[in-house]
Amino acid sequence: MTRFRTLASTTVVSMLAIASVGAIAGGAAASVAPRVAPQQFSAYVVQQSAGTVTPINTVTHAVGSPITVGHLPTDIAITPDGKTAYVTNSGSGTLTPIDLATNTPGAPITLGGGPYGIVIAPNGLTAYVTDGGDVVPVTLSTGTVGTAIHLGNANRGIAITPDGATLYVANSVGNVYPISTATDTVGTPIVIGNLPYAITVTPDGSTAYVTDSTSIVPITTATDAVGSAVSLGGVATDIAVTPNGTTAYATSNSAQVTPFPTSTGIAGTPISTAQNPLSIAITPDGATAFTADPSGEVEPIDLATQTAGTPIALGGSPYALAITPASAPPANPGYYLAGADGSVFNFGNAALHGSAAGSRLNAPVVGQAAAGGAGGYWLTGADGGVFGFGSATFHGSMGGAHLNAPMVGIAATADGGGYWLAAADGGIFAFGDAAFHGSMGGTHLNAPVVGIAATADGGGYWLVAADGGVFALGDASFHGSMGGTHLNAPVVGIAATADGGGYWLVAADGGVFALGDAAGRYYGSLAAAHPATAVVGIAATADGGGYWLATAGGVVANFGDAPSDGSVTTHLSAPIVSITRAASAPVG
Repeated sequence: MTRFRTLASTTVVSMLAIASVGAIAGGAAASVAPRVAPQQFSAYVVQQSAGTVTPINTVTHAVGSPITVGHLPTDIAITPDGKTAYVTNSGSGTLTPIDLATNTPGAPITLGGGPYGIVIAPNGLTAYVTDGGDVVPVTLSTGTVGTAIHLGNANRGIAITPDGATLYVANSVGNVYPISTATDTVGTPIVIGNLPYAITVTPDGSTAYVTDSTSIVPITTATDAVGSAVSLGGVATDIAVTPNGTTAYATSNSAQVTPFPTSTGIAGTPISTAQNPLSIAITPDGATAFTADPSGEVEPIDLATQTAGTPIALGGSPYALAITPASAPPANPGYYLAGADGSVFNFGNAALHGSAAGSRLNAPVVGQAAAGGAGGYWLTGADGGVFGFGSATFHGSMGGAHLNAPMVGIAATADGGGYWLAAADGGIFAFGDAAFHGSMGGTHLNAPVVGIAATADGGGYWLVAADGGVFALGDASFHGSMGGTHLNAPVVGIAATADGGGYWLVAADGGVFALGDAAGRYYGSLAAAHPATAVVGIAATADGGGYWLATAGGVVANFGDAPSDGSVTTHLSAPIVSITRAASAPVG
């Protein structure tokens, strides 16, 4: 289930809105302090009974759309480059790859028996899957299943040393088996004693920790010697170690997560959780742990304060989870819808930073632009006023100044250090590090300008008019227009391809016109669907493989690889005026 929130419902939103309205009303060069945000990753949660994997934004806790995998999925691992996740499906005997750029599953790889645990080699070339009494290597580039390494009995948890040289496999008969990945040779079993299940290796490779009944058992990897067990308050279910290697966190069926220093192995004060966590993963920045509980929840834990946060309801029996690595490209960042009253609605992984809803505006909001960095956005009003939220610093506005024509849109520089405002007469107003590259102000236009899009390098921009005319300024190349062509409805927006070699125009009836290198990327339109309210804008995915169209009623339609992250389902106080893809915040 996709979630969204209106920012007007939070205290911080109101504070930001008041600061921004003051800047607009007076026309003064005031600024909104940027919000320092934690690093953003995506947690992918295996839901066993639902047969799905669901992404969760680790900062906003926004829940993405479920991804269908196989029957009874049990474990998940993500490649070191963060591009692909692999899910073991014990009920269907398969391994499902998931493209994390689009959150789409690929063709399943047939393994045979009941695949359970999975680990991926640090070089990203091979996955190792526990499957009944075997460990099965899979070459990820081809999906080729290699010769099984036979251990016997039921093998569950599996881990690999950071150098990729040794696998450690927990076996139901009370042993942990080391395996050389160079030769696929099984070493002497390490006797644990009871029922080893989950296993992990510290970031420096010195120690493997394995759950064993009500304790955690350390194994020194240099000698395979077993150390003193760390006792827990219940049956141990999983364990994870912080990226700096200093602290381990163990989950148990006693509704607790127990921390202990890896240097001493002395259990600390347990962290109480809402339910009985079955698995745990820690973000690459070491700030937050997430636990999965089969009762239907994922629970965040602030590791700085050692406190559990509000559980995230998922359903579908959360069973295991993995978090994208620091080197991963940002997941689909999601998108925003902006209302004429200054309201902002966030979808997918788009973080909420504030809105102007409920504040007195001198003129209706007409556009929105996203800022890079830690995340944020600007809203602009028809009078040229500018609102800045999150990391979107205020660089100036035309609020309070005489305008020959109302503003119709805003576009930001790639680094978020500036923006351009576009007016209906083709006038351009540049602020911050946004350079002025010319305008159509003072030129006779056959129809008013309705939108603006900037080139990736900030060296130019395109203006689009209601008759489909396109004006290319600066280093923005002209790739054609619909000017002079009969249109069934006026054009209302423009979005450029990533390389600037083309653009899409959208009309109020949902028709889409693809020009330049966008011509080969036409993915459909709403023209034949006759939307209930007029289409007001278009936003393209980062790779140009798709786009979203938004209507004044808050309905969003997705095309190509643009994921369906949701539409407004609540009552709107004012019509939606724009759709904006969220900027991808760096994670490393």
